[in-house]
Amino acid sequence: MLVSAAWVLVLLGQTSPTATANPAANAQARRVLDYLTQLPSSGEKRILSGQFTDYGPAANLALCDQAFKQTGHWPAMIGLDYADYSEGQHRLETATVNRLAIEYARQGGLVTISAHLPNPANPRGGGLRDKGVDLDTLLQEGHENHRRWMEELDILANGLNELKEAGVVVLWRPFHEMNGNWFWWGGRPGEHGSAALYRQLYDRFVQVEHLNNLVWVWNVNSPGGNAGPIDAFYPGAERADVVTMDIYSHLLPNMQSEVAATVDGVMRAAINKRTDDVG
Repeated sequence: MLVSAAWVLVLLGQTSPTATANPAANAQARRVLDYLTQLPSSGEKRILSGQFTDYGPAANLALCDQAFKQTGHWPAMIGLDYADYSEGQHRLETATVNRLAIEYARQGGLVTISAHLPNPANPRGGGLRDKGVDLDTLLQEGHENHRRWMEELDILANGLNELKEAGVVVLWRPFHEMNGNWFWWGGRPGEHGSAALYRQLYDRFVQVEHLNNLVWVWNVNSPGGNAGPIDAFYPGAERADVVTMDIYSHLLPNMQSEVAATVDGVMRAAINKRTDDVG
């Protein structure tokens, strides 16, 4: 079976389902995390189907409609992305994405949102696959790159806040495939690499924007080739509720066991730290 960007999902709060990364996570977000946490012990129905609905203003539910017509079931989760590639540009757009997210959530569906982010260090815009970006300049107040970066974060925060006001829980998946070197934010291992951007965004969205409707999803690509070992990119258990892994390959038996072992190592360290912090 060929799997395209399938999620291998690991819950970091299994020892305590409501031990969310954000201590102020709202009741709805805690319920979603509880639900996900209980899936492994729920008998036969332990896998959620999902459908990506396209980017920004192109997002639509056509494929979800097709799935329903053919199976009698709607996908449990829709995937959305705030990137806007219309008119030959690469920007951020939240209106269409949010409309679909609200519609689907009100029907009982789960919602996950990512963002193929323009490179704020590129004054011409775009630059999703730029190389050699100085990530430190994005963290440095007063730098022009930091100013443009804050403008992007404001757009994201405003969009996510609209969903908070509408009562929508978002499995928020920033900086996806972080251990890969194909996006401008990725492929920088260590404490001050790609993980530093994730921590900055988490701190701003939790402590400043109070986006308490988010379930925080840390996402990596399956290691190998241009994707490094995932533990070198981990932002810490205090900033992630869920670990997910994107896989673009045939899922062979040995690969499944390797993926499980790799994620399990990170998960165990995260759970141990979370337990130590609580008790």
